[in-house]
Amino acid sequence: MRLTSKLLAFGFTALSFFTKVTPQLISNQVHKLSLEYPYIDDGFHISNWDFGGDAIVDSTKGVYLTHDLQHQRGWIWSTRTLPAKNWVVEFEFLIGTGKDDYLFGDGLAFWATKERTTAGPVFGNRDYFTGLGLFFDTYKNGRHEHKMPLVVAMMGDGKTSYDSSTDGLSNSISSCENYEFRGTTEPIKCRISYLEGKYFNVQLSIQGSEYLECITLHNVTIPEDVFMGFSALTGELSDPHQIMRVVTYTYDEKEAEKNIGVKMVEAPIRVSNNSNFGSSFIKLLIVCGVLLGAYYLYKIYVSKSSRRF
Repeated sequence: MRLTSKLLAFGFTALSFFTKVTPQLISNQVHKLSLEYPYIDDGFHISNWDFGGDAIVDSTKGVYLTHDLQHQRGWIWSTRTLPAKNWVVEFEFLIGTGKDDYLFGDGLAFWATKERTTAGPVFGNRDYFTGLGLFFDTYKNGRHEHKMPLVVAMMGDGKTSYDSSTDGLSNSISSCENYEFRGTTEPIKCRISYLEGKYFNVQLSIQGSEYLECITLHNVTIPEDVFMGFSALTGELSDPHQIMRVVTYTYDEKEAEKNIGVKMVEAPIRVSNNSNFGSSFIKLLIVCGVLLGAYYLYKIYVSKSSRRF
């Protein structure tokens, strides 16, 4: 009985510990800069987001920036600006799911810019933007040796045009290739981490894989008061472009500086893993306590039964 009591007491202590820790970690999420199921509120709007062009919101599947139709442009933008000093944005998307066509296009973009909700030729958004554009390009327009699909990052100053003849490479700050983020059956996960003036990182998870490095840069500064957006474009060629989930976090700046490139990009994962570990551990303790209690009661019953005879 003492062993059972001690196990149950330990279980409740652990429960108290995880109850205190988990909310503190989860509070790092910026809910007004996140987009998750069921997407649409009671008024059939998306709280804290605007969408337009050819974008359509599906209350169960997310935001279709374009469907598999020619000459479409769609976008969705946050109504609030990203934190100035640091942030991590994780989002899930699908491009060309279930299509085996040889020709398709054009791709989608992630934005962190001062301008918002203006349709244009750059993956459905305006040209001459101020801030960050991250392009997930699926169609090769220019002559270059890079393989498609291609991820290209560009820092716009409001005066420099996106160069479609080189797929943005001529004005890019970095790029990566050999990541098959089109035509998958499972959503692609992308994580973008930013620490003002010190660190910029892009990672991709393909078909449930671990996060893989795509872009890592230092001494990068994104303008303050930028909005977050996603847009997509089709031309003579087409693809469905879909955003499934967006979650934005902030993190402790001093901790990130100490562990640059390690804890900073792994912090959001720890929220999920710690929470799951705590829940599973507590359930295991409770089950063990119940089994030991049942065994103790059974021993008492057997002892009393033997005394009768």
